[in-house]
Amino acid sequence: MAIALIAGAMLAGLVNRLTHIPSTALARLWCGERYMRAVDGIVGDVSCGFDADMFFVVALMGVILLGVLLLIASQNR
Repeated sequence: MAIALIAGAMLAGLVNRLTHIPSTALARLWCGERYMRAVDGIVGDVSCGFDADMFFVVALMGVILLGVLLLIASQNR
């Protein structure tokens, strides 16, 4: 299970790097109406407070950390 979490997060990161679809979907869920609003005359996802990719990277790092912790816990038994 732990290796599946780590591998899945890494695969999701690769897919995001190639297509940007997962990070955009996550930013739309997180920001709602504020997504892609004009800030200083420039339309972009900075109106959410973070770049859309940052939301996705934080979520992936959490999943990878959970996988590493589960892997360590399973090795101690």
